[in-house]
Amino acid sequence: MLAGVSTRRYGRVAEPVGADVEAKQRSSSKSAVSRQFVSRTREHLIELMSRPLADLRLAVLMLDGIELKGRCCVVALGIDTDGHKHPLGLWDGSTENARVATTLLANLAERGLDAEQGVLVVLDGAKALRKAVDEVLGRSTPVQRCIRHKERNVAEHLPERDRPASAGCGRRGRSRTTRRAASGCAGWPPSSSTPTPVPQPRCARASRRR
Repeated sequence: MLAGVSTRRYGRVAEPVGADVEAKQRSSSKSAVSRQFVSRTREHLIELMSRPLADLRLAVLMLDGIELKGRCCVVALGIDTDGHKHPLGLWDGSTENARVATTLLANLAERGLDAEQGVLVVLDGAKALRKAVDEVLGRSTPVQRCIRHKERNVAEHLPERDRPASAGCGRRGRSRTTRRAASGCAGWPPSSSTPTPVPQPRCARASRRR
């Protein structure tokens, strides 16, 4: 399932076990594979959502909403002081609203997450997530807006020709126009009175060199 094989075609990728066993097997049908997948994922989800967090020394807590099959899940990802990532939990909801985020953060706090140890919370700029952080973790918790989300928001206001090849990519992959807009440097946006250099024909440049 995780490799992209559908339940209907599971039998084609199973290891050969002999004709006698294959004739008597009852666990490779699409319904049986689906039930096993649901059961195993439920066990892993319960284990994830009940794992104690008191012994985890976090430096960064990242919150964001992802869309799965038309539904929104608010996901919490932690980064410890050694730089290792730890999936902390997720909460299902209709939208990325404050109630869902508050419930998720409250669950993390009940499992022992200590925000007073100097955790930096990284958000995408959503007001609902910021409200949940203030209510559960306190207003004194440092919050940083994700730079990649900010860059994508800026790129959406630019003409198509000036947008980077991939929104949210690194500095090397961004166009000069996008970098100037994101940095808010002087002279942006360009005024209509600023002359635009016009490229000269190749023959003119060649005659100038001669």
